[in-house]
Amino acid sequence: YYLMPLALYCMPFTLSLPAAIARGFRRDSGMNPDGRIFLLVWAISHFVFFTASAGKEMRYFLPAIPPFLILLGIELSHFFCPRRAANPRRDRAGFLAVAIGVPGVLGGAFFGLIKWHKANPYHDWSQVWPSYVICTSVLTIALISSAWLYLRRREHASFGMLIGGMWVFWLLMWSMMMPIMASERPARDFAEQLSNLRATWPGWKDSRIFQVGSQDSRITWYSDVRFPRVIDQLRLLEMQGGKRSRAREIQLIGEEMVRRLAMDEPVLFVATRADYVTFLAEAPPHLASQGREMPQSHLWLQTRIGPQGRHFVLFGNMPPPWPEPALNPPSDRLRPPQGQKSS
Repeated sequence: YYLMPLALYCMPFTLSLPAAIARGFRRDSGMNPDGRIFLLVWAISHFVFFTASAGKEMRYFLPAIPPFLILLGIELSHFFCPRRAANPRRDRAGFLAVAIGVPGVLGGAFFGLIKWHKANPYHDWSQVWPSYVICTSVLTIALISSAWLYLRRREHASFGMLIGGMWVFWLLMWSMMMPIMASERPARDFAEQLSNLRATWPGWKDSRIFQVGSQDSRITWYSDVRFPRVIDQLRLLEMQGGKRSRAREIQLIGEEMVRRLAMDEPVLFVATRADYVTFLAEAPPHLASQGREMPQSHLWLQTRIGPQGRHFVLFGNMPPPWPEPALNPPSDRLRPPQGQKSS
């Protein structure tokens, strides 16, 4: 998993990473031996630690990026050095690979963008495709121009074109594509429903609301509704004897949810669609194996736009003050086996 953030954060020099790391192991690399060892220990130890860590996110890998970038800088200084021995056949092959491969990959990615937009139709297509074409055109021109200048043995100009083109590309991506690709409209939609519920439903003050799994700060930020987790993280760690186990945590949280759903006092839970479906699919057979029944639960709210992977739901132990909605779209995991009727 942690190869992905490493490759992403080191773009567009990702393909030079193996050579950069290999140069760090060369004793004749031109680097100070102590500095070379320091960089390798820093890079490798962080990579191993974050890869082995049970809980991690993309941003957790940022402390490991500086040594990889320094090693890349050393490798690129050798690659773009004018004193480097010329290899016309290799340089021509590199230019052709860039001139054919970059437009081919980015053109193929356009069809992936079409598929993505069908699953995320909350932006008009007329906003999406021009932004992609502009950003990728800048990147294509920069990379091909850099490869052509390198072929002409103008290494400094080649490196300058690469860096300048990437700056323009990232600035355009950040302002044009990122608001589309990382849109917060699904989070805003659910937060707005949650905020409206608090403002209009008199029974809100009598209910207790809890977060299932990881909290999403955007929901709290946009709705101004604050609620704790089902089990506090430190308490959850204490219940496991200080040793984290994802399977054990899911079981403990599920048991606490069942306990609260069976109580007389009103309770509500905020969960991702995936966690909600997992709870409804796995809790009943788990309880049945212990001779226990699954308490009733009722769906209140759900995200109305965006892909299922970014949906949240609100459910509780009492029916909502309006007709209870059905999970939309339905989940295959909650459909009874063929020949059985749903309860």
